[in-house]
Amino acid sequence: TREGLRDNIGCLQSEPRRLSTAPVISEDHDEAARTWIQSAWRLAGALAVVSVAYAFAADYFVLVAESGNYRGHWRAPYYLARVDGYQWFLPLVSLASATWALALVYRRRIGEIFREAEEPSGPLRSTTAAAVGFGVVALAAYYSHREWLYYEMQCWDGYCDHADMFAAWFAGEVDASAKLLDYARTDYHANSFLVPMLSGAFSFGTGLSAETAYRALCSVASLGTLVIVARSLMPGTGVDAKVRFPALVLLATHMFWVRSFVYPQTDAFVMFWVTALAALALDEGASRKLRPVLAICVVLIAGLFTKLSFLPALAVIPGWRALRFVLRANDAEPRAWIEFIRGLVVDTLLFVVLPLAVFFGYQYCVGSLELYAHEFDRMATLDSSALYHVLCLIQLFAIPAVLMWLRDRETSTREWMLVGWVALYVASLWYAETSGWGRFYLPVLPVVVVLAAPGLSRIRAVSGPALVWSFVAIAAFLNYAAMQLRLYY
Repeated sequence: TREGLRDNIGCLQSEPRRLSTAPVISEDHDEAARTWIQSAWRLAGALAVVSVAYAFAADYFVLVAESGNYRGHWRAPYYLARVDGYQWFLPLVSLASATWALALVYRRRIGEIFREAEEPSGPLRSTTAAAVGFGVVALAAYYSHREWLYYEMQCWDGYCDHADMFAAWFAGEVDASAKLLDYARTDYHANSFLVPMLSGAFSFGTGLSAETAYRALCSVASLGTLVIVARSLMPGTGVDAKVRFPALVLLATHMFWVRSFVYPQTDAFVMFWVTALAALALDEGASRKLRPVLAICVVLIAGLFTKLSFLPALAVIPGWRALRFVLRANDAEPRAWIEFIRGLVVDTLLFVVLPLAVFFGYQYCVGSLELYAHEFDRMATLDSSALYHVLCLIQLFAIPAVLMWLRDRETSTREWMLVGWVALYVASLWYAETSGWGRFYLPVLPVVVVLAAPGLSRIRAVSGPALVWSFVAIAAFLNYAAMQLRLYY
């Protein structure tokens, strides 16, 4: 009846609630814990940036100790200018450290200032992003061009002359083919003909000089790298969408990226091909689909015809398959081992043997195999000392290392794959005794920034988006200061 139903409901409502077994934490204790965590976070962030100052101080003392080796060498004025620049740069690093510490202390006030621009629907968001992007590109063009003028506007390794030959060939000149063939047989840089060929084609199509066309294509390769990182590499590694744009700014303001933006050398192209390869190869099933396989083969072959330093990239796909298997195979069954070995053999044939067959087949037909061996002999220079590679690593990792330290999530399999690629590439530079120049480390810079991006997510989660941009601004300031003081070498 209705009365009985009401009585039952009343009894249910009058029953006492079950007590929770979770421990009760007082509001005072909770607030104290939160305050301690925030204080620890501020201290960790400040000490992380201060450690950068010590790293660059070590950089300076190494340069001073090595300066005597350059007496009488044509590089001596550039080297000494670098040493002098560090005397001004070290105080700036200390200033940046203090600024970051203050930003952590006053993060709430900074957040209030930037809150309007951070609203997703705010009209300032797109305008601010466009202004920041334009400013970053403009500064990169300025400093890269300034660096080129500083080195007397040289077009290194004869690539502009080679591009002029290709432009003449595209124009249909009678003896253009003979000149190209003769050049391929006499200059070992002619094995890396892709960039001169593209520059010559662009020069022929636009009427620009080969030098200008070459520099324009360097900027296209640099910007193309940003597109690949934003649209493929960051989403593929799970980087938070809210910090992808700050991470791109962090990449585009790094001194290695800035210097190569319109500087006529092939490093920007190697960076583009390596980043494209990483984006394609991150997909575990890429080697089982026709279109990705063709795209990867094209990238590998293009990279081989771009620069000698691309060679380690041939080990990416087989190496990543092996790394995935090691990370996942706790008690792998024999069937899993058979599948792994079969896949490794297929990867080696498709992505190592085939590109090398095309590359060396071209050299055999042209008659330039001996020149390729000669190019290996010319890799060692006065700057091949391990100390200079250490300095490059400091410049490469100083700022991203802070973010890597602050990240709080477990490293995923794909991130371990990227770590493995960075380690392999750096080891190849050291093993081959290449010169310790920052541009040789440019190809792994996008991957390093992607690995550091979770640190930006951590800063955003703890201290808000304003602190993310404060960190990026401080990092950009240090990189532009390094370019202004001519610390790049």
